[in-house]
Amino acid sequence: MTLQRKKQFGVIETQKTLTETRSTEKHKELVNPAEHFDIKLLYGRHPAYSKSTYAVQFTSRLEGRDSSCYLEVELREKFEEHLKELCVFGEISRTELLKVADYVKQLKIQGVFERVPDLLQAIEGQADISESQELYDLAVESIVEDLAAYPTVTSDHYRHGVSSGVILDSDPLRRRFGSEVVGITTESVYEIIGLEPSPQNKVRLQEVIKAWYSMGYIIKRSKDRWQEAFRPNESIKDAKRFYLLKVEGLNEHLNVEESVPTE
Repeated sequence: MTLQRKKQFGVIETQKTLTETRSTEKHKELVNPAEHFDIKLLYGRHPAYSKSTYAVQFTSRLEGRDSSCYLEVELREKFEEHLKELCVFGEISRTELLKVADYVKQLKIQGVFERVPDLLQAIEGQADISESQELYDLAVESIVEDLAAYPTVTSDHYRHGVSSGVILDSDPLRRRFGSEVVGITTESVYEIIGLEPSPQNKVRLQEVIKAWYSMGYIIKRSKDRWQEAFRPNESIKDAKRFYLLKVEGLNEHLNVEESVPTE
């Protein structure tokens, strides 16, 4: 090798080393702020979004090594909820979780993530998804086979404590929540999943609702509540709260044509 070639080769190697060093130093700056959790950023598809997005996986370093996974875009939005859940099987302070939100933002910017085909599986787990899907199918079946228990808002036939829910067919409600949406009472959800209403079973109820929401079946507009408030009868002013369930093909059972309400 000539002296000139050696010099050129030396320059190239030096540049390569500098680049690798800078890259390594760049990633070394990303220090996980959670003392008792391993943090991993995942990237993939989720049914709630038309584009690929991110999820954050928390794995406890404490006994059991349990883990939970949350959508990155909801990390701050559902901060209190996630903080409480993480402290059930691990240990993390409010300050640490806030720093984690900033940490994963930098992971995202620098492209430090793991690609997965389905974020929902990572968040819910395959077994939970199958069970939640079965319960959703059961809910849809119970609605379409007993439409009398779910009168439409415009019919004015909803009776509190008697009806299982109400179908949101008025133009204002369809503009607000979309078409083919059914409001279901808490008691009816308990009945569908085969549980008696009780403080102990409330946890299981919330697990099912959260799973349906992650799968894109529950409509949630309120920040702090899973139920939405609206008037189930047009003739009265009293509002009630319901879980809002998307029921694809509902209009076919109602024998109505699909149309988009305008302002």
